[in-house]
Amino acid sequence: MKKVSFDFDGCLGDRSDVQEFCRDLLKRSDVEVWIVTSRPEFPEQHFPGWDRLREDQKWSNDDSLFPLAAELGIPRERIVFTWWNPKAEWFAQNGKDFVFHLDDDTVELRDIAGILGSKPTGICCFGSGNWKQKCEKLLK
Repeated sequence: MKKVSFDFDGCLGDRSDVQEFCRDLLKRSDVEVWIVTSRPEFPEQHFPGWDRLREDQKWSNDDSLFPLAAELGIPRERIVFTWWNPKAEWFAQNGKDFVFHLDDDTVELRDIAGILGSKPTGICCFGSGNWKQKCEKLLK
């Protein structure tokens, strides 16, 4: 089974082309799709003064991340929250068998590559019109 992962904010959560690609991968029997996000799992526990924020300033994974993951068919056990810690730290411990991680943050991708070398291969979904072709090539 080939594992792949997607960042959420700025990538899977915001881009219809990335969501379409993810749907295509989820139809394949040889690919396991994950979400690896820097978000905290429980933002209300992470932010001091959460209770003092206006309602329109609060956000929840129940509002965006979990519904999209469910719609796509990504189970919750394949959603990783790094709680604002570098994703490279999680990949260093858990990601050696991932084929790629698709992200919009070049710093995250550089750090992942610095720790793991080419596994997983970080691919930025911005700044490169051929990110999808790069991903497909890595899956072959």
